[in-house]
Formats: sequence, C-alpha cells, structure tokens
Amino acid sequence: ASSSCLLMGDPHCQTFDGTWLSYQGACVYVLARDMCINGNPDGDPNFLVITDLYRMVPEHVSVTWLYETFVLFPTHVINVTITRDRRVFINGVEEYFFPQYPGGDIWVDKTPRYVKVRCQSVGVLVKSTGSSLEVVIDYSKRRQMCGICGDSDDTPDNDLVSGPNDTCSGSYDTWPTPGSLA
Repeated sequence: ASSSCLLMGDPHCQTFDGTWLSYQGACVYVLARDMCINGNPDGDPNFLVITDLYRMVPEHVSVTWLYETFVLFPTHVINVTITRDRRVFINGVEEYFFPQYPGGDIWVDKTPRYVKVRCQSVGVLVKSTGSSLEVVIDYSKRRQMCGICGDSDDTPDNDLVSGPNDTCSGSYDTWPTPGSLA
C-alpha cells in the first residue's frame, strides 16, 4: 500500500491524508521529506522533495506556479532537478538519455508525459509533468513525513505543523496555520 500527495495548477495540493489545500506562496518549500516526528523534522532525511513556486505574471499576486522540483537523496549524494519545461539535471548535469541510474537503487526516467524519480530503498516515487507533481510514499513511511504534503497518518488536522523559514514575504505567502486543513 502507498500514500500519494498531488500538487497541480496554481497550485492546489492534496495531502497524503487526502485533504485539499490551495496555497499560493511564492518561495522554495519542502513538499515532502521523511525522518519526521509529529510533522516536524527529526534527523537527517533519506529524501526531500522541494518545490520552487513562482509568480509568472506580477499582476497575479495571488497565484503561483510550479517552477522547479528538486528531489534530493542526501545519503546517496544524488540531487535530481526537474524544470517546468521537463529538463532533467542529475547533480547539476543535464541528462538527455533515459533511463538513468545515478547511484544506489535510484532510477530516473523521462517519458512523453512524465519525469519519474524512484528510490526503492527509501520508499519514494516522484512523478512530474513539469507543471504538476505527485509524490508517492510506501506504507512504511506513514507517520514519518512532514512538509506541505503532511504526515500521512489519516489525520489532516495535525498537518502543516512547521512552515517555511521567513525568506518568503507578501500577504499571499503566509503559511497556513496548523490544523487549517481540517
């Protein structure tokens, strides 16, 4: 069994716990990571999925879009970057031929529809269309997650415990309060 989190549009997010959130903050955010307790980081993660949300048109201050996705595997020292136009960089080098096996059991593939990043040993699959994103975690990761996607414990009112640093500004960039998804 697995849990999935979706990010799409301007952006709308469905957490691992199945609750929908519309969040238009323009900044770099941790969408999902493991090694968390009660929705807060606790130790070095095996993986992080980080999103860079940006305002495409300054007149639309209340709307952001997915600009880049970063899938990091610190224990493997592998960083995968997926751009909005679906270019793929592994440890900073653009890749053109797929699938790629950059190290350990990490697999990166690019199809006409998706860029997929999978690491079986840490229990994560990331699928990106460039403008949308899905993070799928193995059942063994439940209750060990944090970030915008939540903690995957079937209880949405304890998601969004910790937000971004204060590097984001603007009235639309305010992090939702804990329990605001319930």
